[in-house]
Amino acid sequence: MALSFIGRIICARRNILITPCRSGYIVLLPEVPTDVPDDPLLKTQGIPEISSLSTEKCSSAVRKYALDFESAVWKIEDQLKENPTQNVFADVLDPLEKHGAPLDTTWGLVKTLYLTNKDLMPVRVYVNIHNKARQSRALKFSSEPIYTACKEASVNNDLTEEQKRVVGKYTLEGRLNGLGLDSARRLKLQQTLKQITQEKTKFKSKVEVATKNFQHKIEDHSIVRDFPEDVLRMMVSHSSQPNQGPWKVTLNTHVYSKFLEYCPDRDMRWNVWQAYTRRASKYADPNLENSTHLEELRYLRRYQASLLGFESFAAMSMETKMAGSVEKVKTMITSLLARGTLGLKHSTSDPGS
Repeated sequence: MALSFIGRIICARRNILITPCRSGYIVLLPEVPTDVPDDPLLKTQGIPEISSLSTEKCSSAVRKYALDFESAVWKIEDQLKENPTQNVFADVLDPLEKHGAPLDTTWGLVKTLYLTNKDLMPVRVYVNIHNKARQSRALKFSSEPIYTACKEASVNNDLTEEQKRVVGKYTLEGRLNGLGLDSARRLKLQQTLKQITQEKTKFKSKVEVATKNFQHKIEDHSIVRDFPEDVLRMMVSHSSQPNQGPWKVTLNTHVYSKFLEYCPDRDMRWNVWQAYTRRASKYADPNLENSTHLEELRYLRRYQASLLGFESFAAMSMETKMAGSVEKVKTMITSLLARGTLGLKHSTSDPGS
């Protein structure tokens, strides 16, 4: 027994001794999309050939132009670090717009394709493309060299009114990204933005699960006899036979809205409407309630606004909105309320009076 114990110790030590030491590391490089010389998404003459498009072509085109744009931003940053610009439009902003045009064009066409043909552009594929394009386009607003160049150019009195607005846009977006903060506050802002993204993802995920959980089956043809054929196709298992049930009602927006519009049964409409409005609430599945995420988002957004020097998240949000300030929004609502009250009194008054 003692020999056996000693033998196990020797074997264990031998295993430790022969275990190789790995001190290296692996670097994962981003996938470089293939060139698309005949990209139908960038057709300049006439309408793009939608029939020649595919999910792979759309995804590859957007990823390629997103990578090209990111490379252009990094190149401009290197140039600014070596030699400060004397003409911010010729050296920075014009090249950014030129390199961003292909990405904007393909991204916009992919959006249109998603809204018009979800079979060719499924939701999950579009979300990945959209997030990649949005992340790449936002890179120019989170670049410190570009922000510094625009901030210095903003004091130039020789700029036209249009140029001042463009430079002001870059300066504002940079400030909202924390480029005007010290390192400690910028780190706190980055952590806060990361937490906001996580809470938003959890919120959206629960809404999606709650949406998928609800189904209502209709077997009575008299309920759906006045439904348009395209709506029935979305509600049956086999779209080639829209008049053969059962018909399934879901909370997906394209089905839900049409069902409320055409369903003649009031109780059935009420049931579906109630299920839609109570998604991810405490009145439905407690495991999917979103109230805690909402409160966390409110707290994080208030903290984000305070780090950037704003009184509230609403005040910060208005910086990039047409209204411009919370006070103007409140004034508009007050004016609408006054007019709406007069209209309500008129519509509810006795016609014979």
